[in-house]
Amino acid sequence: MNAFVWDFRYPTAKGDTSATFEGTLAGPLAVPGAYQAKLFIGDSLIQTQTFNILNDPRNSFTVADLKEQFDLGIKVHNKINEVSKATKQIRSVRDQLNAFVDVIEDSAEAKPYKTLSKPIIDSLTAVEDLLHNSKIKAGEDDLRYPMRLEEKLGAVNASIIGTDTKPTASMFESFNSLATRIDVQLQKLKLIIDKQIPAFNEAAKARQKAVIDVKVKN
Repeated sequence: MNAFVWDFRYPTAKGDTSATFEGTLAGPLAVPGAYQAKLFIGDSLIQTQTFNILNDPRNSFTVADLKEQFDLGIKVHNKINEVSKATKQIRSVRDQLNAFVDVIEDSAEAKPYKTLSKPIIDSLTAVEDLLHNSKIKAGEDDLRYPMRLEEKLGAVNASIIGTDTKPTASMFESFNSLATRIDVQLQKLKLIIDKQIPAFNEAAKARQKAVIDVKVKN
């Protein structure tokens, strides 16, 4: 017999593991209330079952308080996913730029493409280094290397979803501050993708090679 067990949490955010050493990527808990489970075979709905999630009677906080916690938690969750998508895009584009230049054996022919790609790669790396610290790979690395925006957001996430309580004013302030700083870097990345990459791709057409693909696979 097949069974599906739900721990009442929304899916884990798709962040880098560096964000888990001082925090968590776990999704927020579902708010007490009425829900539906639907069974599909392919695109066909086979069965629907309603069920209720009840508030722990030992919890002094109201459903409204837990809804407020969920709303903030899902904002953090979504912002972590935005950062993750951005860092994946940065790595993909940077790898493609390097690969494009590396296959050109003639140094004279490669020089203009190196000249074009270097400021793009430098700009991409500058954004990446502010979004997260790629040097944090183990539990104590965050003692050696500074936490960046994604790691700090993971820590805020841990504080928000750690207990069944209403979020504090400082949690809202921390998230809003980090989200604003993240959005600045995401806007810088967008400008690189929208302006600098098309210019490189136009130049790359002279070699009749595949141009840089900025799409990110989920």
